[in-house]
Amino acid sequence: MKKMNKHIFTLSALTILTACGGSEQKEQPILDAVNSSLESVSPKLVVTQGVITGFGSIYVDGVKYNTDTSNIMKNGLSTQLSALSVGMKISFSAQENDSGEWIAQDVEYDTEIEGTIQSIDRSTGQLLIANTVVYYNDLTHFIDTSEALISVGQRVEISGYPQADGTFLASYIEADTDVNNDDYEYTAGIVSNLDEAALQFTINNVVIDYSSAVLDGLLTNDTYVKVEGNLLGDVMVATEVDARTVKESLDVDDDSVLRYEIEGLITQISATSMGVNGQVFDFADNIDVEGTLLNDLTVGMFVEVYINNNQVTSVELKRPDYSSDGKVKGIIEDIDSVNKTITVNGVVYAINEFSRFEDDDEQYFNFDSLNINDYVEIAYLNTSPLLSVLKIEKEDQDEYKQEWEMKGQVTAILSNSITVNGAEIQLDANAKYIINDVLVSLETFLAQLVVGDRVEIEGQYDANNVFVLGKVELENDDGDDGDDGDDGDDGDDGDNGDHTGGYVEFEGTVTELLTANSFMINGYEVRLSANAELELNDRDVNLTTFMAALTVGSIIEIEGQWVDNQYILASEAELE
Repeated sequence: MKKMNKHIFTLSALTILTACGGSEQKEQPILDAVNSSLESVSPKLVVTQGVITGFGSIYVDGVKYNTDTSNIMKNGLSTQLSALSVGMKISFSAQENDSGEWIAQDVEYDTEIEGTIQSIDRSTGQLLIANTVVYYNDLTHFIDTSEALISVGQRVEISGYPQADGTFLASYIEADTDVNNDDYEYTAGIVSNLDEAALQFTINNVVIDYSSAVLDGLLTNDTYVKVEGNLLGDVMVATEVDARTVKESLDVDDDSVLRYEIEGLITQISATSMGVNGQVFDFADNIDVEGTLLNDLTVGMFVEVYINNNQVTSVELKRPDYSSDGKVKGIIEDIDSVNKTITVNGVVYAINEFSRFEDDDEQYFNFDSLNINDYVEIAYLNTSPLLSVLKIEKEDQDEYKQEWEMKGQVTAILSNSITVNGAEIQLDANAKYIINDVLVSLETFLAQLVVGDRVEIEGQYDANNVFVLGKVELENDDGDDGDDGDDGDDGDDGDNGDHTGGYVEFEGTVTELLTANSFMINGYEVRLSANAELELNDRDVNLTTFMAALTVGSIIEIEGQWVDNQYILASEAELE
């Protein structure tokens, strides 16, 4: 995956000092030689890795790159710009022309994770695909599907960032509708436990057997690889292992490159080196650090680094993590074209060059495409004086009414409502109320809630555009915002993908029937409570009917609570 640079570069002026007493006749040949040399130097390439933020030609991190003459590759095949989408992580090389315009040359996109969804933990924003734990959050772009519509058994393609613990943070999830799939599954991440004798290594909990694989690049521990293969139990038998660096995948030589720019998550760091997206580089002697101090850089931070001669010369802290401060959905009430702001639910949001625009039906969607009364979903940062849009998605009416989550600070509390992101949410005694992963009553929830608390609200708009509340969650532990943006760092509660505490909302496949009211889902024991709400093909049924319909291989959705970190006591279960 490669990203393009967003800065203007100029050749340094070459100054020739004239020695005292020197003659013009001696200096002129030198000047002529210098001028001739300068004329023969062509601007060098800048090679970058990052995420597409918009089109027209292509924008990466808010900067436009002309793609009129670009060679565009997707998964190893030549293609057109229309095959790319916002959220994809790409790699490319570019040159600046005499007019100051950046011209992209080779542009390459490769799917990193691909396969059938094995399980979904909606309480932590976590998917299992090809035995790989994948996190999604408010900045993830869903194409031809949505956070509400993804389901077990669906095949998806994913792009994003490998993490230090072997899990993966998705910037892009697309429903894979290709009827000509090769039936392989694909995973990517940081290599550990490399055993060159047994020809095996692991990515998170995935054991990779590469004994019969084609290996491209140098395979070492703590580096990033992509793997194609077939799952056999807990082992992926690889057919291909791609361990190439950005330089190798774009086939550029160092002499033609001014520098490399890589945007992503810090995957390792020491006193002398750092890894970003699994690519490790030594620090240069005089390293520039922007947005923080060198000693304060830690694993999981979202940064952009400049690389010269295989050394890090500059680090810019983009954000403490790849996240937003909140999410809201609503109808655009006002647009200020001069100041580039929009108003949703009475709150004004600022749009800048880094804002990402997403519309499944319109690749060239941008600020000028917005209209009053448009349905939009916004992920934002808390900035002053206005909230800044990180991602804005334009929705049709059907998508707008799907179940979704709102995240933000509570600004008002009444006995029957709270206000979040300018939207007044009516409280319903039948909704679920959760504090620190524990189900509580509405009364208990209101007693502990104060203005300024951050909450996550789940529900959907009805036919009259009234928000129907399903769940409100308060995480008031110090420094813990739940899965709002921290999915990539601690959304797995430190268990490398296992969520074995508190409230859980899970979808998976039944792997074993245990008793008259219990079964296993993807290795987790589930017990149905005596008063559980049970649905079979959208009909309410009793326990006996529900269990009679349950078989190994059934796909089931459950909601409930972990008991002693040993089993899930389900209060709701749904079987299609």
